[in-house]
Parts: sequence; structure tokens; C-alpha cells
Amino acid sequence: GYHSPNMLLIIDEASGVDDIIFEVGRGSMSSKGAKTIMTGNPTRTNGYFYNAFHSMKNFWYTMKVGCDDSSQVSEQYIIEAKEEYGEDSNAYRVRVLGEFPVEGDDVVIPLHLVESAIIRDVDGVGEEIWGLDVARFGDDRTALAKRRGNVVTEPIKWQKNKNLMQVAGWVINEYNEAKVKPVAIFTDVIGVGAGVVDRLAEQGLPVAGINVAETPAFGDKFMRLRDEIWWHARDWFYQLDCKIPDDGALLAELTIPTYNFTSGGKIKVEGKDEIKKRTRKTASGLGKSPDLADAFCLTFANGILITRKPKRLEYPSLPIV
Repeated sequence: GYHSPNMLLIIDEASGVDDIIFEVGRGSMSSKGAKTIMTGNPTRTNGYFYNAFHSMKNFWYTMKVGCDDSSQVSEQYIIEAKEEYGEDSNAYRVRVLGEFPVEGDDVVIPLHLVESAIIRDVDGVGEEIWGLDVARFGDDRTALAKRRGNVVTEPIKWQKNKNLMQVAGWVINEYNEAKVKPVAIFTDVIGVGAGVVDRLAEQGLPVAGINVAETPAFGDKFMRLRDEIWWHARDWFYQLDCKIPDDGALLAELTIPTYNFTSGGKIKVEGKDEIKKRTRKTASGLGKSPDLADAFCLTFANGILITRKPKRLEYPSLPIV
């Protein structure tokens, strides 16, 4: 390694750097004048950067700079972030307060995985898959997600207070204008979604109705099909070669659901109504259905088709992408 009486090692985005890099770098810190500077957003609750503020804090001089501490951050940004993320959310803690997230072992998709997927630079490889989560009226939104292999190609779009024919027309317009056509549009048929599926199929779009309340393809591990699809999305992030847009609302929704085990040992992901009820009781400001996240997770229903075709599927079986 490098050695000098006054060695300086600077590590940017330190929260996302693997521990092995720090172990190698420590070999250059043996001289009396050697110093290490680490900077970054506190996105993880483990690793070398986290330990410098906790178990190893006696060996480090640490400081935190929140948005309120900086003259470069406008007051309007803080107001908008509070509305977008929720004041008690991990996203707000990290991006506004400069605090480490409060994450339990029961979070489905950890915040640091989503944060790293935002800043990662990768190219989309694979077929285009869309996910459509349909709502009609009220607080919930109809959301459309577009994923090409390991990249979500654009921010998730949504509509509110539209009837089923308006929703269908919106999706048809998106399909007609798309430069890369999806090989499948997976749509949740629970509630009003079935009507949209029928209309899109009538217009010749590659739509497939997915009932997320059905028995999962691998029934010995998950409670419902929705749980299985969310786990596919979780695995996608854990592969560390994916990218999503910098969308604060999506980040907040992806990182809020928890999971537990049933008495039979099956995994059950926190449902929409449970999330709305839980977050309303806090000052988080979310208090709404994770529609954007559910639309994104529906893009992973293609993996389920290998085991079981949806009843409405009218095109050849799809490969896992």
C-alpha cells in the first residue's frame, strides 16, 4: 500500500463503500500523520461508515450536516421533502435530517439498496415489462411502471380519479407512444382492474390479469401471490446491478412495507390497508396506499408465469427477465 508521513485518504459516498475497501485502506494509515476523511449520506445501518458514528466513534471526529444547517438548501425544499417522504420516514431522516435510518430486520426492501439503485449507472438489458396498479376514485392512484430488465426506464406515472375507460385510454396512449413496446402489461385484477384488462385485451395490447390475492406459485414459502411478487422485487435490488429513477415518492413507498411469518412459517408482506393504517398513526404523513411500489412490483409477475399462467394470458409464456 501507499505510505507517507502525511497520508490523506478521502472516501466519498462512504456509506455505500464495501468494508473490504476500508480494510485495505487502513494499511496506509500506519504513520503518525495519516488521516482518513469519510463523507456521504447515512443510508445504511451497518458497515464501516455506520460504525464510525457508533461502535467506533471514540476513534473518529464525527459531524452531521442536515438541510437546516446548510445555506445551500432552500426552505421550500425541506417543506416539499416533508410532504413527499413523510417527516418520520427513513427517506426524510437520511435526505433532510442527515440521520441514519431506523430500520428493523423486518423491512422488505432496505433503504440503502434503493438509494444505491438510484445513483448506480447501468444500462437496461432485457425485455420491456409494464406493471399497472388500478384504482378508480378516492385517495388511491392508478400507477404505471415500466421496467426493462435491470432498469426502471422512467419515473412511475400515475393518474387519480379516472374511470376505467379513461384509465384504459391512458395506457393505450402510453403503449402507442412507446418506442420500445412491452412484451407484457401485468395488471392487478382485484377490484376494478379486471375491467381495464378486458378493454386493453380487446384493443390487442399484451395485457395479463394478475390476482395478487391468489395462492403463490411456491405455496410453501409465501402466504399470497403479492408476497411472492414483492420478494422477487427484493431479490432484484439485492443483485446490486439495477437502477431506478430518483423518485422520492417511490423510494418512500418501496422502503416502508414490513413482513412477518404466519404460524405456518409462510412469509406475509404488509398489505396496503395495513400500511395506510400504520402510517396514519404516526406523523409520517404517508397514510396512503403504496400504489407506485405495487405497480413496480407487478413487473416481476413474469417470473410467476413459468410456474402458472394467469387465466387472462393470451400470448406465449414469457422468460424470466
